[in-house]
Amino acid sequence: MRQSKEQHIPDALINDQGVPEFGVYYRPFANVNLADFDYRRVAPFPFRLFAGSSRRAIKRWQYMGFASAEVVVGMAVVDIGYAQTAFIYVYNRSTRALFEHSSVDVLRRKGTLSVSSLEGVSSYVSGKTFIRMDNRLAPASRQISAHVPGALGLELETDQAAVTPLCAVTRNGLHGYNYCHKEAGFPVSGFVELSSERFELSGADAFGSLDWTAGCLARDTFWNWASAGGTLKDSRRLGINFVSGVNDQGFTENCYWVDGEPIKVDLVDFVYDRAAMLESPWRIRSRDGRVDLTFRADAERAENINLGLVISRFHQPFGRFEGQLEIDGVAQQVSLYGMVEEHQARW
Repeated sequence: MRQSKEQHIPDALINDQGVPEFGVYYRPFANVNLADFDYRRVAPFPFRLFAGSSRRAIKRWQYMGFASAEVVVGMAVVDIGYAQTAFIYVYNRSTRALFEHSSVDVLRRKGTLSVSSLEGVSSYVSGKTFIRMDNRLAPASRQISAHVPGALGLELETDQAAVTPLCAVTRNGLHGYNYCHKEAGFPVSGFVELSSERFELSGADAFGSLDWTAGCLARDTFWNWASAGGTLKDSRRLGINFVSGVNDQGFTENCYWVDGEPIKVDLVDFVYDRAAMLESPWRIRSRDGRVDLTFRADAERAENINLGLVISRFHQPFGRFEGQLEIDGVAQQVSLYGMVEEHQARW
């Protein structure tokens, strides 16, 4: 798929007719011109009455996840139009201790989302507490830092030069759209300091994932998601990104990477016990037969936000994936570490 890097990408996410450029692309959009879409058809009342206020229907976020033999890290900055949220968590795999910090800002003053996944900064700042994700066009590295006074310090750097991204522009309902840039399984280096402990991330067992998303999702939205990294027996790096419930209408974001090269797959189904998602295994399979994985959780980060107009119920278990992926035309046994997600939102 290396020729996919030469794929033509439209000049802008929203074309001259105000229509999103639906499709699957292997390079991100440089011009994510969200303001050129008419959101009055998708915004809830009374925001739909005016073009300016209807832009509150825009949802944007940047999530980055990291895993090594010692720790799991997840962080995000989110702007849902009516409020901003941010979180960071660190899970110690040996002690099974979970640290997390989260914030909800209804004034939307503490968070900033980058203008695209290729440039700018996504950050959250509250006093001396901050999360910062610097975005750069590969082969430059992304710089990630975070600080929670007295509890957490983090400085990481990604190496995404060898990764071909998977970017999708998909339909949401009759009028909505969504754009995402996904990568998984790429190398990461740096450190995480949690209280008195310091964890170094580097080498073959340290993996990163990226989710940069912008669009106008349905008022009531539900999805499952999976992202993880690992290595094959021949030491090639492996990453996965699968979703069900969003970004699966017409075009999908479902993909896995072998040494940075994407392998596109069909619709993916998640089967699990919602009442026992940590105790019972998850089964993740694709309709084309290329994916057949079982996930077993170690722990999770969960959140239940209810602001009246906005509701977000979120579970992100992290643990191990075992099973088969079709690689080089053959079903191969794989083992990865990462996370799955159940997210129900009204926004």
